[in-house]
Amino acid sequence: MEHARGVTFCGNSLSIGQGDGGVGVFSPACGITYRGLRDAVIKDNVMFDAASRDLIRDLGGNDASVICRDNPGRLFTPPPAG
Repeated sequence: MEHARGVTFCGNSLSIGQGDGGVGVFSPACGITYRGLRDAVIKDNVMFDAASRDLIRDLGGNDASVICRDNPGRLFTPPPAG
């Protein structure tokens, strides 16, 4: 999300995946990325195996009214090859 006003992103379930047929690179690297938000809420999203690098990435420029909390989860670890 970038430069949005009055947005709620709440109660979602996020997960990592691959292209059609379950092949290719796992994505996304980041579960939720946001910047420049005003009067927004990012809360109560579940991110179990939701990203390979960061569950949440705040790129800054948000005002003090932005709430981002209570988003549990864990990073994805690919299964061993074989």
